[in-house]
Amino acid sequence: MASREITHQYQLAAHIRQQALALDMIGQVVCVIDTAGLIRYCNQITDQIYGMPRELLYGQPAMNIADEHNRNHGLLVLAEVIGGATRSVELQLRRSDQSSYPARIDAAPLVDAQGRVYGVVSVITDLTKERQGEAERLQLERSLLASQRLESMSILAGGAAHDFNNLLVTILGNTELALMDVPAHSPIAANLRDIKYATKRAAELAQQMLAYAGSKMVKIEPVSINTVLREMSNLLRTAISSKIVIEHQLNDDEITIAADVTHLRQIIMNLVINAADAISPESGRISLRTSLEMIDDASFILPQTGTPVKAGSYAIIEVRDTGHGMSPEVMAHIFDPFFTTKPSGHGLGLAAVIGIVRQHHGGIRMRSTAGAGTSIAVCLPAAL
Repeated sequence: MASREITHQYQLAAHIRQQALALDMIGQVVCVIDTAGLIRYCNQITDQIYGMPRELLYGQPAMNIADEHNRNHGLLVLAEVIGGATRSVELQLRRSDQSSYPARIDAAPLVDAQGRVYGVVSVITDLTKERQGEAERLQLERSLLASQRLESMSILAGGAAHDFNNLLVTILGNTELALMDVPAHSPIAANLRDIKYATKRAAELAQQMLAYAGSKMVKIEPVSINTVLREMSNLLRTAISSKIVIEHQLNDDEITIAADVTHLRQIIMNLVINAADAISPESGRISLRTSLEMIDDASFILPQTGTPVKAGSYAIIEVRDTGHGMSPEVMAHIFDPFFTTKPSGHGLGLAAVIGIVRQHHGGIRMRSTAGAGTSIAVCLPAAL
């Protein structure tokens, strides 16, 4: 038995000497493994891929370069190849810095003239770029589908809201005329006032739908976000529970953006009401923060499409609450029109925010953990 093993080692060494030059020219890692599962040779590119001299791998178990979760599977495949089979398998491998990467391993037995296996040759292909390409392709497909869906829903919402508004104008006008013809304290007048109130609420929802669709008329002008927040302070406090405290953390310097001030107020009001809903009926705190930041990464995106904002200077309005937070499932749909987790909600407030942000070429960053509160930040291009 010892004699056969020595013979195998000699054959393996001879094979390596004969093939070393050719193997060093290959752009993939090639390893030669003996029948005991130990690495006996690696080609030159191994130094670069693994970040260490390849000689340090010699005599080490081949599975040492595999991620620990893949080693048992790797051992089974190695045993099959030593048994004479040819195998191709995908595993997570480890570099010398312990980082892992996906790889395809094509392994075949080395056989002597008598048909006996004396080793294994394996070619390792790094699949990192391939996986990244697949991920980018899938992300592009998802973004395209989301954009098409967003466009379709915007067209639908805009058309429905316009028709809805026309009907509401008729209802409201006739209600006003009817109120003029009945005594102010009659039961009929009370019913008409209920109709008038409900009609106005419906009109507000129609305006939210128009905002989501980006169909509302806008008047772009220089606006100071700090000034708008100060002016809205009392209004915001009356719009939420008295058990919730609102804190302002405004940027020291005024920040000016080119925006429709009515739309800006709508963004702030909807974000604050959403934060208050996340806290109620308990007590809690809502923090309003403004800042001026340079954005050159994908931290701010347009939800539903995942498109990052263009690099540049942006005014940031962040609304942070101490509520219950959101699960990943809820976060994935929180900006969808008509999506709500509240029995009495209509699911248009945050959808309107999306429409306005999109119309103003901005983005949104959302961070939330179930049980730990939520932060929603809106970025809008700063005025030059």
